[in-house]
Amino acid sequence: MTENSSVSGADGVLSIAVSSPANGTSLDGNALDEAIVALTALHAGQRNERVILLHGSGKNFCAGGNVASFATAADRTEFLADLADRMHRMIALILESGRPVVVAAKGWAAGAGMSLTMLGDVVVGGPSTKMRPAYRGIGLSPDGGMTWSEGADSAFPNPNAAVDLLKTRARTLVYATGLPPASAGAALAALDIIDADPGLTETPLAKARLFTRRLGLPDAESPIVPVIFGGAEAALAASAALENLGFLVVAIRPPTVPEGTARLRLAFSAVHDDADVVRLADAIAHLRKVAA
Repeated sequence: MTENSSVSGADGVLSIAVSSPANGTSLDGNALDEAIVALTALHAGQRNERVILLHGSGKNFCAGGNVASFATAADRTEFLADLADRMHRMIALILESGRPVVVAAKGWAAGAGMSLTMLGDVVVGGPSTKMRPAYRGIGLSPDGGMTWSEGADSAFPNPNAAVDLLKTRARTLVYATGLPPASAGAALAALDIIDADPGLTETPLAKARLFTRRLGLPDAESPIVPVIFGGAEAALAASAALENLGFLVVAIRPPTVPEGTARLRLAFSAVHDDADVVRLADAIAHLRKVAA
């Protein structure tokens, strides 16, 4: 949903555009005020976003403060103090939120902009990304949290939060069965081999049906056969017992499968010996009786 020009919330993400395209994508004072309002509501439980995204609304992430406005301010000290106070308030609210922070740092991140990148648990940049403190160019010492970030335990970037975010949200890391590119390439090559010799697909299915018939299950429809054990502990115990007998059979548990349907997942191939398939079926039959 669009809320205003600088802050929006959608799909669990609170998006804050920290800079304006005007004046070289400098820090936007209105954006700071709008962000403070939104982050205060988030802290009060009036919003439900799970991730904070900081980005720029122009060609740069944020080129720092608007030096021209510094020069024309009636009282430069008061003007800079007010701007810094608002920025620090936004930073404090971001840190207090406990949400993962993603920074889209395209182009320049200078001065205050570089300070803001240090809030990121994940900072995404590219060939165009450039960072520079910039303060000494106008005779100021760093602010915006840069000095604090460099000395804090959660120094830029925060690797633990980044790893946690990727492990729980990146689809390729959610399951251990996610395939690397090389495995996907090998699978595609295997499809070409199978096309050339259809008999290669018949033998694994025959092995699977030998197993299901021995165990009194419906005929297998593919070389992959699930055997339901119900409870996760029972499935894990069965997997461990089979490993002791020389069989590698993986237990599949919630949340991969629904509660109460933990199972062993068996995959048969053409190289499996019939005698071993029968021995495996008999071992699983015994384990199912023990678990019942």
